Amino acid sequence: MKVVVTGGSGQLGSLVLARLAQSRKVKRIVSLDLVPPSIPSAKLDWKIADLRDPGLDRHFEGADALMHFAFVVARRTPREVMYAVNVEGSRRMFEHALKAGLRTVVYSSSASAYGNPPGRTGPLTESSPRVRWTELPYAADKFDVEAFLDELEPAHPELRVVRLRPGILVGRRIAHDLGRSLVSRVLVEVTPAPMPLVWDEDVADAAMTALLGDARGAFNLVADEQKSPGELARATGFRLIRVPRRAFAVAAPLLGKLSNTDASWFEAVDAHLPASSERAKRELGWSPHCPTVTEVLRNFDAVTPRRLDRRLAVYFRLVDTLGRRVPPNLPDDARRVSLDIHLDLTGPRGGDFGWHIHEGKVRLSPGIPRPPSASITLSPETLLALLTGQDDLSTARMAGRVRVNGEPTAGLAFAGMITVFRNNARKSGLEGAVARRLERWFSGEKG
Repeated sequence: MKVVVTGGSGQLGSLVLARLAQSRKVKRIVSLDLVPPSIPSAKLDWKIADLRDPGLDRHFEGADALMHFAFVVARRTPREVMYAVNVEGSRRMFEHALKAGLRTVVYSSSASAYGNPPGRTGPLTESSPRVRWTELPYAADKFDVEAFLDELEPAHPELRVVRLRPGILVGRRIAHDLGRSLVSRVLVEVTPAPMPLVWDEDVADAAMTALLGDARGAFNLVADEQKSPGELARATGFRLIRVPRRAFAVAAPLLGKLSNTDASWFEAVDAHLPASSERAKRELGWSPHCPTVTEVLRNFDAVTPRRLDRRLAVYFRLVDTLGRRVPPNLPDDARRVSLDIHLDLTGPRGGDFGWHIHEGKVRLSPGIPRPPSASITLSPETLLALLTGQDDLSTARMAGRVRVNGEPTAGLAFAGMITVFRNNARKSGLEGAVARRLERWFSGEKG
């Protein structure tokens, strides 16, 4: 199966790319996005592309499915540009899919496509009427794209279309203002409107089920038991900041400018989107890892990096400093190695780091290299245990405590990094003494 993915470098798209890369049914992936992907895979063919670009139809040749996630969401953007990308670009992608004879389209719509009419009561189901929410351009664009699909689907029954309508995506790499406040364990309440949250990996799982199954139609994807920010703060221990509605409305334009976020999002804080996900559970077999909004927030608190373990911060600085010079006895084949590895350290004391190995030199920097040659995923605790000899790399990989994806030589490079530190701790002289002192610190103190 060949799958075309738009927005493959975004929050949801990256999670779906990772799943496509692991699926045996998927042989080739084409990712279209404005930035390179964060996922390493030999299956992946990525292209820098804007949905407004001409000639994108060539990437659909021989494809079986389109997964359309590309959309301008919250970034401040001229309205005409936003519409051209979101609505006209989406129409163009669906038309390319039809022209190329694709059989399946999975489109990430939004619960906001239902609109926010006054006086709404009861749960929102997939058959609830949709109302164009003009005050929130993102929601208006989602409505317009679905209106286009309303006409396209009955005219082309040979094309299986699945519309996913998730709530607010929350995940480890959430990249908007809500995410920044959640990392600080802060919830802001302007109105007591319930928050329609959903764990982003649960949405990615639903997207894969939609791709590989035979379901059609729309599916809400929102965690159960929606709560207001105040109720969530009490349930999770997050700090609550209450802001009067009138004061927030006055500040919204300034907040938008300071954060480069469309001010309409700050003005939509009273949205009421009580979406029910019963159809997704019943027909897609959706069984979310975080079934309630409280569990979404608790999981976010448990897995999202905040501050790197200080022992690893010191170690990374040493690696980056010492790695800038090429060892004089480095073999020629090692000098030819060129890798950009995503070192993915999980949990609150972890983070994303780029480990760059080129011409015998090593650099470590914050962030995900795009595109990475490989990714190595482990917890800070596992890395410290490997460095101090309290864990064995082969055993850790077999047990799943260390996962290597992408270029196989990345695993060898990682083993070499561990071995160098362990060997230094056995040396005599000043170098060995420093390494042993670090080893004792790494094995004893919590960072």
